[in-house]
Amino acid sequence: MTSARRLATFALLGLTASCAGSSPVVHGSPDAEWTLLVYMAADDDLEQAAIENVVEMAEVGSTGPVNVIIQIDRAAATKNGRGFTRAPLINLPDFNTTKRLRVDRGKVLAIADLGETNTGDPDALAGFITWGLTTFPAKKTALVLWDHGGATRGFGWDITNDDKPLSIVDARRGIASGLLAAGRQKLDVIGFDACLMANLGVAYELRHLADVFIGSEEVEPAHGWSYAPLVRAMATNASPEDVAKEVVKSFEAACRQAKTIDFCTLAAFDTSKLEAVTGSVDALGDRIRQRSKTPSDWFPVAKARVSAEEYGAETGESSPFSTVDAVDFATGAARLLGETNGVADAMQAATIVRFHGRGKPHAHGMSLTFPRHSKDKKAVDAALELATHPRWQGLIDGFVDFTEADKTPPRVDAFVADVGKEKINIHASVLGDDVAEAAAVVGTADAKGVLTLLSIAVLPLAPTTHELSFDWKRTLPFVTDGQTVLPVTMIEQEPYPDESGELVQVVSIAGAFHPHGVAANRSDVVLYLKVPAHGASTVVGLYHYADGGRAGEIQIHEDDRFAPKVRTTDSEGQGTWTASAQTLALGDRARLQLVQRPATAGAYAIGFRVTDYAANRHLQTTTVTVP
Repeated sequence: MTSARRLATFALLGLTASCAGSSPVVHGSPDAEWTLLVYMAADDDLEQAAIENVVEMAEVGSTGPVNVIIQIDRAAATKNGRGFTRAPLINLPDFNTTKRLRVDRGKVLAIADLGETNTGDPDALAGFITWGLTTFPAKKTALVLWDHGGATRGFGWDITNDDKPLSIVDARRGIASGLLAAGRQKLDVIGFDACLMANLGVAYELRHLADVFIGSEEVEPAHGWSYAPLVRAMATNASPEDVAKEVVKSFEAACRQAKTIDFCTLAAFDTSKLEAVTGSVDALGDRIRQRSKTPSDWFPVAKARVSAEEYGAETGESSPFSTVDAVDFATGAARLLGETNGVADAMQAATIVRFHGRGKPHAHGMSLTFPRHSKDKKAVDAALELATHPRWQGLIDGFVDFTEADKTPPRVDAFVADVGKEKINIHASVLGDDVAEAAAVVGTADAKGVLTLLSIAVLPLAPTTHELSFDWKRTLPFVTDGQTVLPVTMIEQEPYPDESGELVQVVSIAGAFHPHGVAANRSDVVLYLKVPAHGASTVVGLYHYADGGRAGEIQIHEDDRFAPKVRTTDSEGQGTWTASAQTLALGDRARLQLVQRPATAGAYAIGFRVTDYAANRHLQTTTVTVP
């Protein structure tokens, strides 16, 4: 739901900030069909989004057939950052503790105040589940885990408690403990309203605790799920499968309305069939490992890995979460090795429903965590059950050994530059059989060999000849808010047809975020713009990728500002991002535009950057003169 819709919802419900009074003794109806438990880890910069989602739940609220129960941990009002708020929660005044609430139509009923809790503590999750299931029993139950997500790196960061997440292993322990104390064997549905959690390592860990698993492969937009349709579906005595279908359907509708649909993903799975999925992944891993004896044997595997669709990727880099679509990787690997692909069949059999935007065309619903280097192994929790499978883990270990041993980057050779009146064409060959990615670069170079990159465009690779060609139309990228125009380093992604069928391209621009009224800024954000073949660009979103292993969209507010960054590379290949001293207004998204301006006369560095399977890079440029 967009912010405008949420404000309208407040008005329609006629809500005021009034005190809820003392905590009542409340029990659910023994005849309830569904109990929805939402564990809201909102002691972080998603606090405002949590409030908005509770408002959505209150559009319907608890009824005879449905109990809508939340445990929400909010942040201290003194926190210095965007997303933290002093706002009331519908009829409850602002609080910064943890409350257990029943969501009714147009209001929330405060049942208990737990004081400060740590949402990263499995005991906090277990206690909520036990209390919720025993106080509000129902024939069917669903648990939604709500916050930032980081695939196998965890969920539920708590700012007040060292900003550490709940690990997936601890999530399993907390849910299992809560169910045991409540006298229940499993839930009907477990869902993550969080980024990147539709991951086989996550779902496999929780497979015995629910019949249905719901999650997103990609980073979720800030609006998250739509809760009113979910509660309405439960009120009709829907089955767990039908509830899952409604979650995915309504999320797709919300993404379309918020214009975030191109990169939205969500899927639901039958957990009883995840054993077969994992077995097929193990079998593929074992066959690959057995036949990969030499570096050249690993080339097809590496090609499948780097070609598979990634999620949670930062500007111009591979994903820090090391997640790729499971079916996309398996399909590529099986085809290149002449193998049958049992992973696709097993995943299809396990899938209840899935949805993906056109910007993620190869999202089949669930990702794999597949590190390329030893430094990327932090993305995998070694305690996860899937991480202990010797056949799959043997593939990862063997692949990492292969990439770690390769220290030689490919080379760009045989440059030819043709300077025309309207464009400059450069052509080159790549020496090496393990080229994973090639990009054209345009920039300027100083006397010391420091290259300022202004445009980086990913290029298609000729599979056999390794020939590269690029036409530079003698323009340079800038971003403007209608008043200020600033240079950027623009990274272009591959074009795709959007919902209207028009060919569009997403460009990413690194920068620093300056939220209004906040002293500190965030220096590591990425602004995504969608650029059609004809017409003006539009803002896709502003995203933050934290070192702690979480990702998420930043909600843009009036008077927020953005300082774009430019990347420089020295003669030794060391790169630096530098933010502009000037900033651009973010509040009016329609005015924030990417513009291309003619390059002024002078010397420019134009060339190619190539990357091999082991992520070794080589940048080669030549100097051309624009008259």
